[in-house]
Amino acid sequence: MSSVAYLVFSQSVDTVLPIDRLTTQARAHFDAVVSAARPGSSGASCLSYVSRGAHGEFEVSIRQLSADDVAAAQVVERSRPTGGLADLASRCKTVWTVDALEAPEWLVFEFSALLASIALGPILTPDGSSLLGVRGARERANRLRGGPALMR
Repeated sequence: MSSVAYLVFSQSVDTVLPIDRLTTQARAHFDAVVSAARPGSSGASCLSYVSRGAHGEFEVSIRQLSADDVAAAQVVERSRPTGGLADLASRCKTVWTVDALEAPEWLVFEFSALLASIALGPILTPDGSSLLGVRGARERANRLRGGPALMR
């Protein structure tokens, strides 16, 4: 498992990842396939994600939102305004921690966007420099893979 993780803020209080919803959302809105890959470590879900011919494996664990999580989001908001994503993060109840076990960088952003589309919260990058919504994460994924810009 990688030593750094993406954080997806979630409005859900549930501590079980909604695999069925992720599968449906991936197929309908991301033209991708999500499946349970194998049991994860320490209660995490290990998922396989396939999109545009690329494959990634991810461990996703869920924990309660902490004051440190909110503070990290606010630091980003102060340095590069995100249009209120830090406020949205502060209203969330849990955090989904996403570790890319094996995946190209663009796929990590796309997978995180998928999670955020279900969690209804922003994504904090591992280096703490960016707080992204679903659209921002999808745009970054498209740029990194050399795909077309998203339509506005």
